[in-house]
Amino acid sequence: MSFFTPQTETVQVDDDNSIIVRKLTFGEFSDILNGNQTMNEQKLGFDLVRASIVEWAGPGFDGRTVTTENINALPWEIIAEIVPVVTSLNTTSEAVEGKA
Repeated sequence: MSFFTPQTETVQVDDDNSIIVRKLTFGEFSDILNGNQTMNEQKLGFDLVRASIVEWAGPGFDGRTVTTENINALPWEIIAEIVPVVTSLNTTSEAVEGKA
């Protein structure tokens, strides 16, 4: 797989609703870090989640598109479902781990 191919994962929220998240690029990750000058880990985590959500599907989303405003309007329980996946996607890659 090319390093430039986006890596995504689908999180099945329930039987009818799903969210697709992706691994961020170096530039995106850098922009988030640069915007978090206080290094507040909680804010950093929230920003990573917002940037990682690329698509969602299902009746629970009421036909709304993925925007920061709509992500912020989701119930906390939905975000909690994707946090582990976003964290996993945006940690050390298998290619780097294999060289350790």
